[in-house]
Amino acid sequence: MPIHVSWGNEQKTYTLFRFENKWTWDEYHRAIDEANELVKDCGYTVNVLVDVTQCHLFPQNLLSNVRSSVLQHSHKTDLVVVVTTSRFVEMLLHTLEKVTGKQSLHLRVVHTLEEGGQILAEHDRLHPVSPPVPTAGSESVPVPAEPTSPRQ
Repeated sequence: MPIHVSWGNEQKTYTLFRFENKWTWDEYHRAIDEANELVKDCGYTVNVLVDVTQCHLFPQNLLSNVRSSVLQHSHKTDLVVVVTTSRFVEMLLHTLEKVTGKQSLHLRVVHTLEEGGQILAEHDRLHPVSPPVPTAGSESVPVPAEPTSPRQ
């Protein structure tokens, strides 16, 4: 398959999409479904790293199809980092950011996978993953009372 989806790091704070050569919209949607399956049980924000450095051909209607998937994205994502060496792709991504609104998509474009990983590591450092909030029916941990000062 020309689109590979995996966790981008051991902490599972971002997914990695690697696009290779020519791909179709059906393959893209299968990759999105695969990523959604990875993150479905995560009770925290999972960001995205997209590597299109090995992809030189794109299907038609790139902007409208990617825009549609961004707007329909179900899991919480703060940041999408795209690795590309193509000025054309970079221009399309900045256009996408404008048409979706900056509240919907926080996008960074970089030129190497290493740089993308560094940006996401810095984001994780500034926004550490907090433990999921307990749901009804799960055991709750009692919160210790505030210490009281002794009376004098």
